Amino acid sequence: MPQGLDKTMPKRQRTPAFVQMFKQAVEQMLCEGRVTPVALRVWLLLVVRCEWGNWVEMTQRDIGRRLHMDRSVVARSLRALVRAGLVIPEVRQGMKGYRYRLSRTFIHHGAVKEVRWRQQHEPQTRRPSMSVS
Repeated sequence: MPQGLDKTMPKRQRTPAFVQMFKQAVEQMLCEGRVTPVALRVWLLLVVRCEWGNWVEMTQRDIGRRLHMDRSVVARSLRALVRAGLVIPEVRQGMKGYRYRLSRTFIHHGAVKEVRWRQQHEPQTRRPSMSVS
């Protein structure tokens, strides 16, 4: 047995949920100033709340409550994130509001072997030279 291993630890232990972040794309987005600090807070909440396939099922009201923000500030931030290509909204059929998917240019929550394929087949929503004020 390798030195330093705890014998009481179970052989199979689940890894806590995680997302993969593509450092170069995120750094470029931050350095270009494409989003405001408030919009970045909203995006980070969406990142930590995203489910398999980069989907986020949260209303603007839920986001506002969790971040202690007014709903109008959340709405402006989400519009900025959509314009910057970080978030892709999808209208829910027969329901009010949107559900959101995070762009795979920056984040991936899914099978590791699917990363490249999903990035190549995602609709191009990112506008490289857009700055959001």
